[in-house]
Amino acid sequence: MLDKIKAVFYYIARIFVALVCYPYFRVKAYGKENIPKKGRLIVAANHFSYLDPLTLGIAFPRRIHYIMTAVYYEKVILRQLCFLLDTIPIGEGLQVSAYKKTMRVLSKEGVVGIFPEGQRSRAGFLLEARKGVGVYALRSKAPIVPAAIVGTREALPAHSKFPKPHKVKIYYGKPLHFSEDTKPEEVSDAIKREIAKLFIENGYEDYVKEEERE
Repeated sequence: MLDKIKAVFYYIARIFVALVCYPYFRVKAYGKENIPKKGRLIVAANHFSYLDPLTLGIAFPRRIHYIMTAVYYEKVILRQLCFLLDTIPIGEGLQVSAYKKTMRVLSKEGVVGIFPEGQRSRAGFLLEARKGVGVYALRSKAPIVPAAIVGTREALPAHSKFPKPHKVKIYYGKPLHFSEDTKPEEVSDAIKREIAKLFIENGYEDYVKEEERE
């Protein structure tokens, strides 16, 4: 029963967020055909702004269970909101519980959203991906859809408090599959390369370090 309530809340919240974000940020998604319509899935995106989970969520056709830093759970209102959205808290001392909940979502053929960099990039370009996403993908055997989010960096950069109108584009790549003998760090590196590739192919080279541009 609680799971159904959370699912309903998610879709209602998404409608309200969409009513604000679509006209204000003119959100547009490309490559939706690369998103499997069903089955366990991990969507991995770059992270420049607080707007990333909001814009990614409304542009993604399936419900996303985000892995989020436990910092957001320190305030009562945000903690209740995260609970209803069925997000997955992670932080010091929460690695085991985060892993278990992530595996539970994926075992039910759900979608887990993760920002492999583990933090918002204040530098303005793609950071190194941590190996956690690789562990989740290999243990669950879930494919990973890379996503490149463009425009949130300008709309609400890490040092700003108030968003400004700016077009946001999201590019989805083809699902990535990895064999069991792949190392977690190899998975993370591959995800970063695919996200960087999406930036470069669509004319956003400045989102990638110059020495990492192919």
